[in-house]
Amino acid sequence: MVVKRSEGSVVGAATEITGNVSGRGALRVDGRINGSLSVDGPVEVTAGSEVRGPLRAESLVLDGVLEGDVDVAGAISVGPRARFQGTLRGARVTIAAGAEVQADLQTDFELKLSI
Repeated sequence: MVVKRSEGSVVGAATEITGNVSGRGALRVDGRINGSLSVDGPVEVTAGSEVRGPLRAESLVLDGVLEGDVDVAGAISVGPRARFQGTLRGARVTIAAGAEVQADLQTDFELKLSI
Protein backbone atom coordinates (compact mmCIF):
# COMPACT_ATOMS: atom_id res chain seq x y z
CA MET A 1 0.00 0.00 0.00
CA VAL A 2 1.31 3.45 -0.92
CA VAL A 3 0.54 6.28 1.48
CA LYS A 4 0.47 9.69 -0.14
CA ARG A 5 1.98 12.38 2.07
CA SER A 6 1.64 16.07 1.43
CA GLU A 7 4.86 17.90 0.75
CA GLY A 8 5.91 19.75 3.85
CA SER A 9 8.72 20.82 6.12
CA VAL A 10 9.43 20.85 9.85
CA VAL A 11 11.37 23.32 11.96
CA GLY A 12 12.63 20.93 14.63
CA ALA A 13 12.31 21.50 18.36
CA ALA A 14 16.05 22.15 18.74
CA THR A 15 16.11 24.63 15.82
CA GLU A 16 16.03 28.43 16.08
CA ILE A 17 15.86 30.49 12.89
CA THR A 18 16.52 34.22 12.83
CA GLY A 19 15.47 35.80 9.56
CA ASN A 20 12.69 35.54 7.01
CA VAL A 21 11.32 32.09 6.15
CA SER A 22 9.36 31.38 2.97
CA GLY A 23 8.45 28.30 0.98
CA ARG A 24 5.92 26.03 -0.65
CA GLY A 25 3.82 23.35 0.98
CA ALA A 26 2.94 22.67 4.59
CA LEU A 27 5.13 23.76 7.51
CA ARG A 28 5.12 22.53 11.11
CA VAL A 29 7.03 24.63 13.61
CA ASP A 30 8.29 22.73 16.66
CA GLY A 31 11.17 25.16 17.30
CA ARG A 32 11.57 28.95 17.09
CA ILE A 33 11.38 31.46 14.25
CA ASN A 34 12.35 35.10 14.81
CA GLY A 35 11.31 36.83 11.59
CA SER A 36 8.58 36.75 8.99
CA LEU A 37 7.06 33.44 7.90
CA SER A 38 5.35 33.08 4.51
CA VAL A 39 4.30 29.78 2.92
CA ASP A 40 1.65 28.86 0.38
CA GLY A 41 0.41 25.88 2.41
CA PRO A 42 -0.93 25.28 5.91
CA VAL A 43 1.15 26.15 8.99
CA GLU A 44 1.06 24.45 12.39
CA VAL A 45 2.76 26.14 15.36
CA THR A 46 2.90 23.41 17.99
CA ALA A 47 2.84 23.66 21.80
CA GLY A 48 6.24 24.73 23.09
CA SER A 49 7.21 26.48 19.85
CA GLU A 50 7.47 30.20 19.10
CA VAL A 51 7.07 32.46 16.08
CA ARG A 52 7.91 36.13 16.54
CA GLY A 53 7.05 38.00 13.36
CA PRO A 54 4.29 38.28 10.75
CA LEU A 55 2.84 35.07 9.31
CA ARG A 56 1.17 34.50 5.90
CA ALA A 57 -0.14 31.07 4.95
CA GLU A 58 -3.04 29.10 3.53
CA SER A 59 -4.29 28.25 7.05
CA LEU A 60 -3.00 28.22 10.63
CA VAL A 61 -3.25 25.87 13.60
CA LEU A 62 -1.71 27.60 16.62
CA ASP A 63 -0.97 25.90 19.92
CA GLY A 64 2.34 27.63 20.70
CA VAL A 65 3.42 31.28 21.01
CA LEU A 66 2.92 33.69 18.12
CA GLU A 67 3.64 37.42 18.28
CA GLY A 68 2.87 39.13 14.99
CA ASP A 69 0.15 39.77 12.47
CA VAL A 70 -1.44 36.72 10.83
CA ASP A 71 -2.92 36.82 7.33
CA VAL A 72 -4.33 33.52 6.00
CA ALA A 73 -6.72 32.70 3.17
CA GLY A 74 -8.48 29.92 5.08
CA ALA A 75 -9.14 28.97 8.68
CA ILE A 76 -7.30 29.96 11.86
CA SER A 77 -7.56 27.59 14.82
CA VAL A 78 -6.15 28.81 18.14
CA GLY A 79 -5.70 25.94 20.59
CA PRO A 80 -6.02 25.92 24.38
CA ARG A 81 -2.25 26.21 25.02
CA ALA A 82 -1.69 29.06 22.55
CA ARG A 83 -0.48 32.55 23.36
CA PHE A 84 -1.11 35.12 20.63
CA GLN A 85 -0.57 38.85 20.27
CA GLY A 86 -1.28 40.73 17.02
CA THR A 87 -3.90 40.83 14.28
CA LEU A 88 -5.76 37.72 13.10
CA ARG A 89 -6.98 37.89 9.47
CA GLY A 90 -8.67 34.79 8.04
CA ALA A 91 -11.84 33.35 6.56
CA ARG A 92 -12.75 31.61 9.84
CA VAL A 93 -11.30 31.96 13.33
CA THR A 94 -11.77 29.51 16.20
CA ILE A 95 -10.33 30.25 19.65
CA ALA A 96 -10.36 27.46 22.24
CA ALA A 97 -10.99 28.04 25.93
CA GLY A 98 -7.70 28.51 27.76
CA ALA A 99 -5.91 30.34 24.94
CA GLU A 100 -4.31 33.68 25.81
CA VAL A 101 -5.18 36.06 22.98
CA GLN A 102 -4.66 39.80 22.58
CA ALA A 103 -5.84 40.39 19.03
CA ASP A 104 -7.48 42.62 16.51
CA LEU A 105 -9.78 40.24 14.67
CA GLN A 106 -10.52 40.73 10.96
CA THR A 107 -12.72 38.10 9.32
CA ASP A 108 -15.75 37.77 7.08
CA PHE A 109 -18.77 36.28 8.80
CA GLU A 110 -22.51 35.98 8.47
CA LEU A 111 -24.58 37.19 11.40
CA LYS A 112 -27.97 35.48 11.62
CA LEU A 113 -30.51 37.41 13.65
CA SER A 114 -33.82 36.10 14.90
CA ILE A 115 -36.53 38.71 15.16
